[in-house]
Amino acid sequence: MTAKTASKPVAADGCDHTFKAIYDHEIPWENDDVRGVLKLPPGVQVKILNYDPVMKRLDMKQRFPAGYVEPAHTH
Repeated sequence: MTAKTASKPVAADGCDHTFKAIYDHEIPWENDDVRGVLKLPPGVQVKILNYDPVMKRLDMKQRFPAGYVEPAHTH
């Protein structure tokens, strides 16, 4: 009898879609130029929860200083 090891299933898109727990206290706040992708106004900070360097996509949590007013902008 031979022992089998379970192989990890691979998604059709080739990406790892495994659940990952993220602990807020382990992620540092970032400000100013975030990974060369996002320029933040003074006082604004983000915690990057997920970053895709190919798509240049960020999933993040934001923190604004007291009294902050978002400047006019477009998407």
